[in-house]
Amino acid sequence: MEIIYKDSLVHNYNASVLHRIKTSTVSFYIYCKHKTIRLSVSKIFFDLFCHVPKYLDFWNMEKAIIISRCSTNENRQDVTRQSQELISNYGNQYKIVKEFTYYKSGTKNDEVNAEILDYAIKNGIQHIIAIEISRISRKISSFALFLEKCNENRINIIIDNFKLHTLLPSGEINGMVQTMLSIASTFASLELSMIKERLNSGREKFIRDGGKLGRKVGSEKEPKQLIAEHADIVKFLKQGQSVRNIMKLTGKSSGTVQKIKKMVA
Repeated sequence: MEIIYKDSLVHNYNASVLHRIKTSTVSFYIYCKHKTIRLSVSKIFFDLFCHVPKYLDFWNMEKAIIISRCSTNENRQDVTRQSQELISNYGNQYKIVKEFTYYKSGTKNDEVNAEILDYAIKNGIQHIIAIEISRISRKISSFALFLEKCNENRINIIIDNFKLHTLLPSGEINGMVQTMLSIASTFASLELSMIKERLNSGREKFIRDGGKLGRKVGSEKEPKQLIAEHADIVKFLKQGQSVRNIMKLTGKSSGTVQKIKKMVA
């Protein structure tokens, strides 16, 4: 079976083209004045040739990284929703070269932000994208330092929920947006304070009504059981890994790693 396509690849030469696509080859019949020229090429080569412009567009895209953060672990919050939404919104505009996806409080993530900035500067990243300002930091001072470092290295921060860009297309600082983000970072910090107040109020009411906080009586596990459950921590401790590295490798808290370290010491 033959599929015949009409095209105008050689319209500059006042000719018309018929593509006769067979199972393994593509034939170009070029009718120009009184001559007929036939060119046959591999079907695979033809497909690749047709897609070259798309690949060139991709490699010419400006590079971007994504920040997705949640305060609590994956059992309570799912950070992948942020990444998926950002990739859906910006994957066709920028070349997403890396995703920084992690679980950590927005008041205790200065080290992660330093790592993100270091990567962005060393790899010529032009855009850092987050779904909202609090995903970068909930501390006013920390966000201000992050923004200042990005300005120094001409890195544009994109805050998706308000569609804000900290740099203009020319690369100059967008003063109005940066003023708005300074205010927004204050609200992000205030929001955290309000959450803490509500939680504390709820705990106090729970205790007044006769509730008890902490572990249930008899819920403490034996050391052997804990060591068996955290065999991955034990393995990395035997390798001489630091507590911080083990936390990154296992996704477990500092308290858990420290507890197992004392047990196996």
